Amino acid sequence: LSLGRTKTALGDKTGDTYPIYWATTDRIVMNGEPSDVVTINQEDSRRASFSFKGMIDGERYITFPYTKGSSCTAEQPTVVFPANQSYIKGTFDLNAAPMCGYSVDGEGTTTLQHLAGVLRFPFVASAPNTTIKQISITATSADATLAGEFEVDCKTGDITAIKGTT
Repeated sequence: LSLGRTKTALGDKTGDTYPIYWATTDRIVMNGEPSDVVTINQEDSRRASFSFKGMIDGERYITFPYTKGSSCTAEQPTVVFPANQSYIKGTFDLNAAPMCGYSVDGEGTTTLQHLAGVLRFPFVASAPNTTIKQISITATSADATLAGEFEVDCKTGDITAIKGTT
């Protein structure tokens, strides 16, 4: 699977939420179809409008980010939690923070919810010019799934690992 590169940024916490600021390279998936174009609200980059090739009527199951090669369909939305994540100063790899949303035809806007928390590991160099090249996280249980493709219930935010992809 190949995750698209996002330029999205995580904002400062406001109340209980961290806002996500969209970028022109971002794509969402609605009912299994990836978006074409994003238009970011000039006054508030937490708001964006996404264009699609055709009209999508009825219930709308939305996931982010778009993952090329995933098994996401209209009948079964999915998201991918990558096993490898990039360091991005001041924020985190937004490809590692999948979101989902649900709406019904005519509602107009949809708010996406985060599907996982974010872990922050602060480090202090023990010597000048120290470089950290890799951090590994290992599950303590063989049943725990940390990465791979997950089915998503866009109404509730519940996720289930897809066997063979984790």
